[in-house]
Amino acid sequence: MHIYWSSLPFVPQNTALFRRYKGTEMHNVELISGIERNWNSMIAVLIGHSSPVSSVTFSSDGLRVASASHDKTVQLWDGQTGSHIATLEGHSSPVSSVTFSPDGSKIASASYDQTVQLWNGQTGSHIATFKGHSSWVTSVTFSPDGSKICFSI
Repeated sequence: MHIYWSSLPFVPQNTALFRRYKGTEMHNVELISGIERNWNSMIAVLIGHSSPVSSVTFSSDGLRVASASHDKTVQLWDGQTGSHIATLEGHSSPVSSVTFSPDGSKIASASYDQTVQLWNGQTGSHIATFKGHSSWVTSVTFSPDGSKICFSI
């Protein structure tokens, strides 16, 4: 109960938590300024691409975000703070899809340059390039165990 009481001054008024526990708060906690009416739906705006973003994905633990863009890059972000970690460069055409391996250790990106690139999921360093596709690679994903990469053209 103490957790609810101590957090109540910071909880927006239009939430089930606030409605349930308002009036039951401890009297030694005092609100100095106004309470928000609703949660802010926007946690962070990730600014870094110079062209439209085509794909965004979280790592399974939520600690990293990767975004793919028509600017030919993948950006790696901190999933908690939105801070930029790295720019992954290597594609020569727009990047159409990006995904993390199930354990978050790798990132795969697909591009209109007919390649799939493999990156380190923590640092963004380049691991490998898969070439030889006959057309644009439009989507990429890992198998559930992370041992295979599947893509579509």
